[in-house]
Amino acid sequence: METARLVLEYLKAKLSPQDVAGIVALAFCLMFKEDIKALMRRIAKIRFPGGSEVSTTQVERASEESSVREAASPVPPPEQVPLPSKSSAHSLACLKEYRKVITL
Repeated sequence: METARLVLEYLKAKLSPQDVAGIVALAFCLMFKEDIKALMRRIAKIRFPGGSEVSTTQVERASEESSVREAASPVPPPEQVPLPSKSSAHSLACLKEYRKVITL
């Protein structure tokens, strides 16, 4: 009986509103990390209490965006794009045949 009370008191302490709110806030930040990051990038000026201010110029933001675009995988040049082989008509016929079998 004493162990049950001890477990109950432990659960009361761990399931307090502050702990649950912290867990929910952490889960929210982890789930929407990319969206929050994109939102923070769009902020141009921040004013803090006491009159201090932080701002970014359009040039800085453009350079950041271009570096992000360059980091993405580029599209290969047209001469490196693989063309379908001559057997693509055969593959298409096979796909149509498989579709007939699946819909039966």
